[in-house]
Amino acid sequence: MKYLSTDFYESFKCIGGACPFTCCAGNWTIPIDKETKKEYDSVDGEFGQILRENILSDNDSSFCFRLTEDGRCSFLSSENLCRIYQELGPEKLCYTCQIYPRIVFQRGDILFRTLTLSCPEVSRMLLNKTEPISFGFAEVPSDEDDKLSIDWDWFNTLVSCFVFSVKLIQNRNYTLSARLRVLLMFTFTIQTLLKDNKDIAPLLEAFSNQDYLDGQLSSLEHLSSNVPAMFSAFLYFYQRTGASVHHFILHSSANLMEEFIHSNDKEKHLTGIVESFHLLLSTTYDIQYEHFCVSFLLRNYFEAYKNKKPFEEVAKLVYALLIARGYALSFCSMGKGISTENQISLFSLISRLLEHDDKNLTIIKTYFEKNGQTDIGFLLALV
Repeated sequence: MKYLSTDFYESFKCIGGACPFTCCAGNWTIPIDKETKKEYDSVDGEFGQILRENILSDNDSSFCFRLTEDGRCSFLSSENLCRIYQELGPEKLCYTCQIYPRIVFQRGDILFRTLTLSCPEVSRMLLNKTEPISFGFAEVPSDEDDKLSIDWDWFNTLVSCFVFSVKLIQNRNYTLSARLRVLLMFTFTIQTLLKDNKDIAPLLEAFSNQDYLDGQLSSLEHLSSNVPAMFSAFLYFYQRTGASVHHFILHSSANLMEEFIHSNDKEKHLTGIVESFHLLLSTTYDIQYEHFCVSFLLRNYFEAYKNKKPFEEVAKLVYALLIARGYALSFCSMGKGISTENQISLFSLISRLLEHDDKNLTIIKTYFEKNGQTDIGFLLALV
């Protein structure tokens, strides 16, 4: 088995009660694996009784912890510490609680290991990181590898495309917008070739030529971003998702979007919004959004192994960035940017919003589909 891990995977340490937005609150359903449920059934005494009374079941096939009225796990203390951890020890936590915020998934013969930005401490680690995300690779011989049923030609090609995509996103000689535009063109062409049953190798070879790649990046460096289209899409998303989502992200209804929606002088407010959007698209935040992009690609790119649609996975990244920048607008005012602390909070909350409910990205996608704005030329102007 092969292991591919992000460089910050091993260095994560939970900060417990000091976490500003604990993973044990926020109306998250926390599933309990069957093995842990059996162990909880055998816990003696008063705590064992409390434990069993606060586990919900669905026909004895799935289990989760009961949540309080304000969406907290029943075992989260007032100090934001886990009572199961305190009473029984860390080894008695269910699998979900033991592994979070670590993400481990297998594609082909590679076990990918990373951390989710939905954890505020992970977002903090990443946004305080100035160097590009790197990856560690290890291989451990396993008899299980011989049993894998894999389209090796396609999987190995996809791995090469992913490696190229990450290197492209981390090429800081060019703006992040230019890098994303080339990534869109690259994956669009791959998807077209796959649809026509044509060989991808010549395309990879062409983009691996540094002079050719530099030419592509330079040609797209100064393409204008379609800020009005971005804001219109985010406004649609904002109005479709509802107040509960916005309160979850912004913690307050007093924000720039609400001011715009209820304003009698929308043109005046729009001037400040456009100014702030341009600032968020500037190189000032390129490193922060670069990390966001690499994390998103690692989690989603290999869905293309099954559907052979890498362009659609990169399009999702464009929509996710649009949502992240859209909410960041409410932390900006009249050309003033967003602080790192606010960006850390925002990355964490946006990741929770996108990772645990696919329909949120679909809202943006549907908006552009209804408006006939899904072609490659249009998407190039959305970054």
